[in-house]
Amino acid sequence: MNAQASINNKDNTELLPQYISWLNTMGIESFCSGTTQNHFTTLLETANKTKAALQTTPQITKADKKSNVHNLHAPNLDLFNIPDNTTLVEQIKNYDGLDIVKTATHALAGIYNLPQDDISERILVVQTMPDRQEDLSGDAFSGELSQLAENILKSCGITNYMRCYLSPWRTPGQRSLTAQEQKVCGDALNAIMKIAQPRKVFVFGIDSAKIILSQPNFRQNNMGNEYVLPSHTDSEAEMAVFPLFSLESLINNKSLKRKSWGYIVNWMEKGLLPATADNKNTG
Repeated sequence: MNAQASINNKDNTELLPQYISWLNTMGIESFCSGTTQNHFTTLLETANKTKAALQTTPQITKADKKSNVHNLHAPNLDLFNIPDNTTLVEQIKNYDGLDIVKTATHALAGIYNLPQDDISERILVVQTMPDRQEDLSGDAFSGELSQLAENILKSCGITNYMRCYLSPWRTPGQRSLTAQEQKVCGDALNAIMKIAQPRKVFVFGIDSAKIILSQPNFRQNNMGNEYVLPSHTDSEAEMAVFPLFSLESLINNKSLKRKSWGYIVNWMEKGLLPATADNKNTG
């Protein structure tokens, strides 16, 4: 098939913008690593072959006016196929493919507070990375930022949940993750989601939200919305994702703290989160 024939093909032409969007989501490197000299021709020729992938790429729909819940498709990633948390922790700690592995003191990997029994309200809290104190000590979720996350959830009566980091390694100066780092950490996070099987996920920070929702254009003004995805392991079950501001931005910003607390209370009032005696009396 030549480029001109592909351009004249209506299905391909209409599919092209979606395919480019899919490439941006899944990683443009996978396309540019090819040996072909005519990338445009290859792009068009490949378009028809990506329909299955496009069907599994989440697309944010307009929020329902009553519930403001966005319906998404679950990410179709299977780059990590790890059966249990112990194996995942070992593999991540032995991984050496990123520079931050060498600069970080500890790799705080895997799922913390993983329940042994089946709990219908399985809640997972995702933080971006260990802070300086946690990285130096190797004591996960012991630092100031983790304490802030705990206090925000506790103020709304949420005390029983699993925890994990998007990146088990702290970056130098706690800078944002690069595209390559996001790819590796996203693969590990996908494995965590399969093992943890959460029904509700609190996500602190834009980087984590982008990866969990497979939405590279996720912005801060999307915070406070709810997103509903199929479970990673059970096609009949749903997983609700609740994005919140990064803990780094919240630590000294009372306005954002109040907003985050208000988002959680709003979700509870809608029945999206379990209401308890503790949070009913929170003013």
